[in-house]
Amino acid sequence: AAAHIHHRHPAGKWMLEYRMMRMDMAGLLDGTDRVATDIVSGASPGMPPLPDPARSYRMAPTDMTMDMHMLMLMASAGERLTLSLAITIPTGDIDQHVDTSMRGGGMEIRRRLKAGYPMQLGSGTWNLVPSFTYAYHGDGVGVGLQASYSGCIGRNDNGYALGDAIEVIGWTKHAIDRRLLGTLKVSFRDWGRIEGRDPELDSTLAPTTDPTASGGRRLDLGFGFNAFFGNGHSLGIEFGVPVYQDLNGPQMRLNWLLSFSYQRM
Repeated sequence: AAAHIHHRHPAGKWMLEYRMMRMDMAGLLDGTDRVATDIVSGASPGMPPLPDPARSYRMAPTDMTMDMHMLMLMASAGERLTLSLAITIPTGDIDQHVDTSMRGGGMEIRRRLKAGYPMQLGSGTWNLVPSFTYAYHGDGVGVGLQASYSGCIGRNDNGYALGDAIEVIGWTKHAIDRRLLGTLKVSFRDWGRIEGRDPELDSTLAPTTDPTASGGRRLDLGFGFNAFFGNGHSLGIEFGVPVYQDLNGPQMRLNWLLSFSYQRM
């Protein structure tokens, strides 16, 4: 994820940031078109996921909430320029399982299944995340641009790698008072399909277990506030909605995202 720097970062100083983000998803998209669950899956609510030759998958997700936590340390090369090179460490578990229970026809089936690719806690790979940020600050007004890239180094122990991602963010900010900023942001993200596959995941079970149903492009519009408390401490909140989504589907459609951040310089 990009650093999302929406304020002045003095030259030669380090900044520590913690960010928590929640994403709410519901429904399916294939390209830019909405797809009903029963179109891609022959499963009925509460019924066992039996194969259906007329359908692509045996079941499909309806909604999901994803939480992410990020800790970043950055240094500035100048008043207007910030360069960063982050390295993500593969600490997140990529062998998460879920318990399922389905009833129908007077029977109950309980199964413990491996969670799909987007439900695993990490990528399982070392990733390089370089970013470039340019920001201009005038009298109570600021504009900025940030570009970042995230690339996996090799494949993980389960034989796959998440697709590389490019993100470009533009923003403008306005001082509401001496300690409060309002921010309007536009961001574009393009990420590739998963390379390889996990041999424990059946790609015909659901879109979330199919590596080809991954990757896409999305344009988001967001607004937020940053509050400054002195001695280098600040808090931020940001809400965003997608205005364009084109997914290598079927994939879950993003409804909204919300983030909170703490920064210390």
